[in-house]
Amino acid sequence: MLPVELDGIPLLRSSLSASDFPASGDMCLNICPGEPQDLAAALGVDIDSVDLAIAYTDVDEPPGVLIVAFRFPGARTEQLIPARTLAMADPNWPGVFENLTLGGKSVTWASYSVFPSAGTMEYLYAVGDVLFRLNDAVEFSGPEDVPPLTLHAIEALP
Repeated sequence: MLPVELDGIPLLRSSLSASDFPASGDMCLNICPGEPQDLAAALGVDIDSVDLAIAYTDVDEPPGVLIVAFRFPGARTEQLIPARTLAMADPNWPGVFENLTLGGKSVTWASYSVFPSAGTMEYLYAVGDVLFRLNDAVEFSGPEDVPPLTLHAIEALP
């Protein structure tokens, strides 16, 4: 489901069972410890049945993009993005969310911090029982300023 390359830039890809991912810890590297487990619990899906895949550009400078895909067997498409935004919610700041159409797909742009950075903004796309989370390496991009590589990544998804 994940592209092999974007604009001639190869993507590094890997997949694993989400239950193999650490459930606790304090260091996020593409995925935070407990992230798959929290989403599975919110969706009522057994973590042992959840698949996880990532694809990212291996470039030293922007543009860069990270695609994380979670497959939650039995979950409904319309549950996936709300579960993600709720899991990321900060009681002190509600976040900013904007529904967009990008590459012919319904996408939600989300920012979870009052101080936006590449790590606190993401594009969310759901199809079937799969939730895609895309982060780009642009320090600030908003719903009106989609980096070209991120747009190509969204277009390449099913």
